[in-house]
Amino acid sequence: MNKRSFYLQRHESRLKRRIQAYDRQDANFVRWRLLTGALGGLLIWAGFDQLHALAGWSFVVVSAGALTILAIFHRRLRKGIARHRGWLRIKRIHRARLEMDWDLIPPANPIDVPPEHPFAQDLDIVGPSSLHRFLDNCLSDGGSHLLAQLLLQEKPHPQRILARQQLVKELREKPTFRDRLALEGWLIDSGMGRWTVSAFKSWLDDSPSQFVAGITLISWVLCLGNWGLLAIFLFWKGPPLWILSATIYVALQSYWQSQVETSFKMALKMERTISQVRGIFSFLESYEFESAPAVADLCAVFDDPESRPSNQIGKLQRWISALSVRGFPPAWLICNSLVPWDLLALSRLEEGRRQLRNSLVVWLDTCFRLEAMASLAAFADLNRDYAFPHFELANGNWLKARALAHPLIPPSERIANDFELSAPGQVVLITGSNMSGKSTFLRTVGVNARLAYAGAPVCAEALDLSVLRVWAVIRLDDSLSEGYSFFFREVQRLRALLDDLKAQSQPTVLYLIDEIFRGTNNRERLIGSRSYIRTLSRQPCMGIVTTHDLDLVELAKESDRVSNVHFREHIEEGRMKFDFKLHPGPCPTTNALEIMRMEGLPVDEL
Repeated sequence: MNKRSFYLQRHESRLKRRIQAYDRQDANFVRWRLLTGALGGLLIWAGFDQLHALAGWSFVVVSAGALTILAIFHRRLRKGIARHRGWLRIKRIHRARLEMDWDLIPPANPIDVPPEHPFAQDLDIVGPSSLHRFLDNCLSDGGSHLLAQLLLQEKPHPQRILARQQLVKELREKPTFRDRLALEGWLIDSGMGRWTVSAFKSWLDDSPSQFVAGITLISWVLCLGNWGLLAIFLFWKGPPLWILSATIYVALQSYWQSQVETSFKMALKMERTISQVRGIFSFLESYEFESAPAVADLCAVFDDPESRPSNQIGKLQRWISALSVRGFPPAWLICNSLVPWDLLALSRLEEGRRQLRNSLVVWLDTCFRLEAMASLAAFADLNRDYAFPHFELANGNWLKARALAHPLIPPSERIANDFELSAPGQVVLITGSNMSGKSTFLRTVGVNARLAYAGAPVCAEALDLSVLRVWAVIRLDDSLSEGYSFFFREVQRLRALLDDLKAQSQPTVLYLIDEIFRGTNNRERLIGSRSYIRTLSRQPCMGIVTTHDLDLVELAKESDRVSNVHFREHIEEGRMKFDFKLHPGPCPTTNALEIMRMEGLPVDEL
């Protein structure tokens, strides 16, 4: 267990002890409330039955007050318990990611990716055991999808990469802020899943009746007229015209009750989401981003005192509360008799919705971006030995890595390699035996490139990188339903790569091709592979091709753009051993026949 894991585990232990203490207090509060209720009931009965009515009513007031005070403190305690449980969950997930315990990492958020995407499936960017799942600390569906978009972006934008990297660097130094942001998101759904505001946004986008404002004005005129006519009737013995105006007023109020009831029910459905989203926005409004100018600039949308989210959402909540008087018929009758209460509250609610609709998208987009960047920053914080890549944004195309390794392989099993691509048209042929690490190395290069372009650090001691478009042909499947063979799928993907090279000139493509043309016979595979690699060496691209065909290594003699490296193995105590290290030149050995023999299959000598 490393030092960071030990620290997280110790923090978890403290949180567990606090939660246990709070649980005991919670049980005590339950007993106190039951006891207070029973005692209050007994005193009230005794007061009315044995003493005087005044004593009975006094006991009613005292009992109600005591129960109210207990309920307030109990509710605060339970909110504290919920927050501590959220903190515990956050620390557990941090430790699970640090220790790569996939059973404790939250399930992957389903992300729809088109099958023709250049690298998503091949590099395991999304899915059950993916890079996205490993990084994703977002508690909102919007933040999770934005993180996936950054990892899946086909054509990176240089300046945006640098801006994201600066955000990640600043957020890496603010673990409390990141955890508080995650906690506020967790509290929205009490840990039941990712929170979403799609229903809330749909409610805001619903067009209110255009007649609400006009009918409210008419109701106000009728209401004031009622009181004036009633005063004339009572004090100046005028005609009872107030009866007619009151009848019209009541009829108008009754006619709009269905509209008011529908709006009220929808508002009640949104009330909890409104309250929790306001909590996140209030937290972002009040946080001081010292020594984090990029994060402060991002959160500047929450700083305007006149249009702060918490203020606008607070107004909406107040008018929802005003409508909730409908749940108390006597109070509702009195309020609507005095003024057009329902229509007034409804018109103000509709106005609040219109105001909030225009601003909410900006606030939510900022919140989602913060969540996505905080996920990458947590990854950077948990892996302090990872390096932020250096980008060359001027002319030039290269990838130069020192001690590059796959971030999803546990550190105890991880083998790092130095690697370099330095010029368009460069093709690195990797040969090596089965299971020697060729496919894993391709994914290592691709996954770290995607981390770099998202703004995160990479699993390397150093990485110099230009802006490249990643293309991968690694994982291919037969399609029985469409009748496509493995070989035809491979041909389609390789053709798509060439088409993409012709269609776009910038940025340069970084391709990763595993076991080229593995789905056909030896003779045709060799002819096809030679032709395809020669074509790649003449295109504005660079990349890696792995192969079992040792005849392909001769291409290095034809062109200085083609070079050979290999992975090797050796037999030790009757078992195949691999060092998973890149070595210069073509592979001098093969192991297929040896593996067959070791597993007991018959192998004839040539």
